Amino acid sequence: MPTQGYAALLVILTGETPLFAYADVCAATGIGEDGMPWLDDLYLDVRATLNVDWTPGVPEIIDADELDAALHSGQITLEQHALAWVTARDVAGQCARNTHPLLEAVRSFVSPAS
Repeated sequence: MPTQGYAALLVILTGETPLFAYADVCAATGIGEDGMPWLDDLYLDVRATLNVDWTPGVPEIIDADELDAALHSGQITLEQHALAWVTARDVAGQCARNTHPLLEAVRSFVSPAS
């Protein structure tokens, strides 16, 4: 079992203006044989509004009820449950400190001069 999970990041924009960041916490990611990306969802998500200068607002970890339900129904293990929380807290901390590497990558792609 990995000691750190992953997060797929979605950034919602209006033109080049950022509005919202949404990170889907997952155990693994990859590209399928068909060329389509996939992720092994761990139910927790992290969301934050984005200011015009790309600084995130206060991040919020959501969908803990879905994570707990997946554990109780046997869809995930206790280790995966713990991994989801560690990863979500790490992503939320990176957002709070404005140090999330994917957010910076998206910003650089959308607004290369800023």
